[in-house]
Amino acid sequence: MTIMDPLWLVLAAYLANAVVMAGLWVLQLRIRNASIADVGWCAGLLATVLWYASQASGEIERKVLIIVMVTIYAGRLGFHLLSDRVIGKEEDPRYQRVRSRWGASEPLKMFGYFQLQALAVAAFSLPFLVIVQNPRPPFALAELLGLVIWAVGVAGEMAADRQLARFREKPWNRDVRRSSCSPSERILV
Repeated sequence: MTIMDPLWLVLAAYLANAVVMAGLWVLQLRIRNASIADVGWCAGLLATVLWYASQASGEIERKVLIIVMVTIYAGRLGFHLLSDRVIGKEEDPRYQRVRSRWGASEPLKMFGYFQLQALAVAAFSLPFLVIVQNPRPPFALAELLGLVIWAVGVAGEMAADRQLARFREKPWNRDVRRSSCSPSERILV
């Protein structure tokens, strides 16, 4: 195994994700559902961390743990978003509002948004690169505390997804749309 310089790992990860996001942007032009960017972000994060683990120096036990954690987090979220917001679904209202606000410049701005997702994957993957390169024997108290925090976060995310699904199942809640701008929508606008 050739160990690459961390800067090259991050740069290569960004470039690979930029290419994938460009392809997803083309796909969303056809399906008219920009929620595919969210799924692409999850898949990109998972692929990037897997690649880091295969290329970076560090202890194998720590790499395996990080791979499992990211697979559970990004894999679960990606499949949830794919089934809940993309396959056979109408585009998320956030993206519909953004498209109407952007008007004729929407395709170019949406391309920029998809590229921003590639940059976000590279930025969000940096802590994982630092962790998989740690040469010390696993597992320090700080790492175990981080594992507990991660488990609480993922469990909370899963509970929130179930609560939202139950909320949407009620006939009187099916057409409820968010009236205010979410933080991610503010970035788009």
